[in-house]
Amino acid sequence: MRIKNFLRKSVIIGALGAMPFLNNCGCERDGVVKNEMDSTDVDDTTSVVSSKANDWVISNVDFFNDKTHRWIDYAPTNFNPEILKFPSEESVRTDLQRLYSSNFDAIVTYGSDNILGEVPRIAKSVGIQHVVMGVWDLDSAEEWDNAIKAKDFVDGYCVGNEGLVNQRYTLDKLKQKMLALRTATGKPVTTTEEIGRYTGDLMKLGDWLFPNCHPYWHNITSPEEAAQWTHQQYHAILGKSDRVVLLKEIGLPSGGQTELNENVQNTYYRRIEDLMDSENKEAYIYFEAFDQPWKDYADVEPNWGLFKSDRSEKEVVKPQLLFTYVPPYGSFNSLQGRVVNVKPVDYRISAHIQVNGAWWVKPYWAWPLTSILSNSNWITDITTGGIDQNATRVNAYLVTPNYSPSTNGTLPKVDGVNVITFATAEKKITPTAIGEGY
Repeated sequence: MRIKNFLRKSVIIGALGAMPFLNNCGCERDGVVKNEMDSTDVDDTTSVVSSKANDWVISNVDFFNDKTHRWIDYAPTNFNPEILKFPSEESVRTDLQRLYSSNFDAIVTYGSDNILGEVPRIAKSVGIQHVVMGVWDLDSAEEWDNAIKAKDFVDGYCVGNEGLVNQRYTLDKLKQKMLALRTATGKPVTTTEEIGRYTGDLMKLGDWLFPNCHPYWHNITSPEEAAQWTHQQYHAILGKSDRVVLLKEIGLPSGGQTELNENVQNTYYRRIEDLMDSENKEAYIYFEAFDQPWKDYADVEPNWGLFKSDRSEKEVVKPQLLFTYVPPYGSFNSLQGRVVNVKPVDYRISAHIQVNGAWWVKPYWAWPLTSILSNSNWITDITTGGIDQNATRVNAYLVTPNYSPSTNGTLPKVDGVNVITFATAEKKITPTAIGEGY
């Protein structure tokens, strides 16, 4: 029976130390990944291996920019490739509508057989703007034919996923298939390996670099440490290449291990967003769309999704309002924050400060709402009168544009309709503020 290890998250790689060859991946918990994989000289006659970055990709950097588009790795619900169980087109369409309604407008797939070959077409029909289509099995005529047929709906291709480390194909064969697919479709082509393997040929293979970068498989489960590690690996590979670098898979699972849960997963993504989104560079793709119950190799395997297998939301994709700067007690600086998992144009911020026990709307009663910038950030003046600088607490609410705050000092109530969520913070008394007599 043909068992297809489709989308299995390279548990072999993750089990560091379990098999001798794993040490060659150069995976290190503390510091930059070091790669000790043997590599051959670059074959300059193979055009997918080149020291020159692809001109099309360079001129279309925004296509890969996470601040322009929100990317997610997609495998369907109602799917089990190990027994060749594929979902219906209706099920795939419902999946993709769910993603699009949650502000994901770009996807990466992994295979092209059966209904998977129709995913790019279906995705574009529901509003998804960009698709990188995966070809999993390099020997599958069905996948090959489907990938070429879908070219009008595809923006780029990824041939293989960690197939070199798992010895599913050779480097020479991978080069040949990538070149053939680019020639047949006229679209940019790349491949994916674990980030620790990128050296030599892999650093020059494809039109952009597309490594997987998982802190969990490097024994890191603290969300803060995991985010720092991911950020460090990204910059390490970025500094060695002239190519666009997009991390194909990043994330932490939401279960399967005691210290992992939805809050940890959410914290990881919020931290990595803080680190990556402050830079004007291409960065990462969320891994992955939906939990995959068929992945049973390790306890964490079914739990990587941002949505559950029934398409319900996990914490990480629910609307959130976050403070990025709360001015201290006595300060006249503005309150700053960002929103997550909503379209900025559809919402406003309602800010409130507490002074001597009373709540006040800011910036003004007559101008109670603050617009959110297209990059999801917002800033509002909370010291527009009286002794506002002496506020001890600040609340901010994510509201609809037509929401009208109460004028009697009553705080908004989250109802999920007009008031979606909120954040609250105490204004700290700093030594400077004390010294100024506040």
